[in-house]
Amino acid sequence: MSTNGWLVADSDMHILEPPDLWTRYMDPRWRYAAPIGLTELQRDMRVKVKNRVIARLSDLHPGAYDGLWDESTDSVFAHAEARDWDAKSQLLAMDMESLDSTVLFPSRGLFVLGLQSTQFLGNDGLEPDLALEIARAYNNWLRDFRSEAPDRMHGAAMLAPHDVAGSVDELARCVGDFGFKAAFMTPGLPDRRPWHDPVYDPIWRECVRLDVPVCFHGGGKTYLEPDFAFSDHLGPTMLWHPFNQPLGIMFVVTCLTTAVISLSCGAAFAGELDTLCTAGQPQVALSNGKIWKSAMALVPSESRGVLKQTVASTNESKLLLGSLAGAAIVAGVALVAYGATSSCKSAHGNSTCDRNAVLGAMGLSGGVATLVLWSLSK
Repeated sequence: MSTNGWLVADSDMHILEPPDLWTRYMDPRWRYAAPIGLTELQRDMRVKVKNRVIARLSDLHPGAYDGLWDESTDSVFAHAEARDWDAKSQLLAMDMESLDSTVLFPSRGLFVLGLQSTQFLGNDGLEPDLALEIARAYNNWLRDFRSEAPDRMHGAAMLAPHDVAGSVDELARCVGDFGFKAAFMTPGLPDRRPWHDPVYDPIWRECVRLDVPVCFHGGGKTYLEPDFAFSDHLGPTMLWHPFNQPLGIMFVVTCLTTAVISLSCGAAFAGELDTLCTAGQPQVALSNGKIWKSAMALVPSESRGVLKQTVASTNESKLLLGSLAGAAIVAGVALVAYGATSSCKSAHGNSTCDRNAVLGAMGLSGGVATLVLWSLSK
């Protein structure tokens, strides 16, 4: 299948895993501790892990989630629900959207590892070997799911950063034995160690060795930290969701792009960063100049002129960037404020006002992020 001669791919297509996935696929030794998907809500994506229910809900009052889905989504998902979201329904959805191939990401699986490790939380946390078994069970199920059309539906392996060594082996298994094309984790930290901590270097090294990308995909409110959704402060979904996704990704990018400051020579994966080290010691970049010099060492010589020219021309756009940030913040605040008023709801209806409030919150968060970038570029 192609559209006007072009192949079309979706790099982030979701599946809805069965609630008993982990009961059926986990090693019998761990089955007593298998996570269980909940089904009380329409298209429920929550999962019970140990004594916690994840994703965390903001409001448990009766009727709080009535109307979360409308008739338009009911018609879109009807074919999948009739088949219990199986692989054939996924392929039908791909055909409906004229997709040639896709990389599959989970729904319940975005929450199932959303507990910090026992190393940090004690007995209330998630044991590293249990976390690894949860990930293995999902990956085994995904192998079977995509067997319906492995040339069209590609797998992203779930990794459990609670167990780094086990995740390295699991990634090799998924890529080598199952043919998966990527790996994924959530932006939240299992034990408050940031992603540039050397403890995670074996995972990055294995990704380099296998030539596969590692993806970070949030989804909702979990028990990992930081809490990118500000769930203790923002209640309705329309308020916390616009923060949760972009802030989580910005956090990961910040961690990994500042790794040049703290990376030790012994942890320089695949030898690609050895040039940043001096006499077997980590190079500590103490100024923007040194960071720039270190970063430029990684850029091919033929591209450095273009990169420098781009950075220079960016200076002329800083005023525009600051102006756009201010406008986005003002517009975002106005949309959120008006969307919450009774006059908006009486004039336009709840769904329209909620949609405007969501757009406002997204504009507000985007404006704040842009303002931060603008201040850093001064």
